[in-house]
Amino acid sequence: MSKITKTIAALGVVAGLGVAALPLASYAADTETSKDLTVSAQIGETLSVTLNHNSVTLKPTNGGAIVDTTQETVQTVVATVTTNNLQGYTLKLADADTDYALTNEDGQKIAAGTPAQDQSFWGVDFNDAGTYTALSAAGFSRNETAATADDGETTNIDFAVSASPSQASGTYTNAMTVTVTANEA
Repeated sequence: MSKITKTIAALGVVAGLGVAALPLASYAADTETSKDLTVSAQIGETLSVTLNHNSVTLKPTNGGAIVDTTQETVQTVVATVTTNNLQGYTLKLADADTDYALTNEDGQKIAAGTPAQDQSFWGVDFNDAGTYTALSAAGFSRNETAATADDGETTNIDFAVSASPSQASGTYTNAMTVTVTANEA
């Protein structure tokens, strides 16, 4: 036998042994395979406030009674808060600036205070507290510690004004801000 023939024979034996050494699984096709899958839903936090009125107009009679629905001395704004935040929310009513008085176009003022007959004051009853008080730097707030129902939670904000017999005529205004903030854990 020539050297070439011996080399080819040896290579054939080695190749045959190599095939014999492969596991049978490498010859069979996979009949099943699996992969893991994760499903996730990202639900964003919702937080909203709506007001049934964006402004109120009070019409007191000079020297008249403060709770007089015929004279429109009291008006209510209803703030409705809706949130899915599990820690709840804080609703705040604050003055838009540092002047808490109602001021007319001539600079005349009705001070923030407790409305009373024959006196010029305007006040707020926040969340049915039962009394009208002056708006101050702290404002008014309501803190809730859980998510709201689907239709939200309401807060009544009642405004009242009284005018002394000598209060100058005119339209008296003051800008306020209603803010709702999600509570943190």
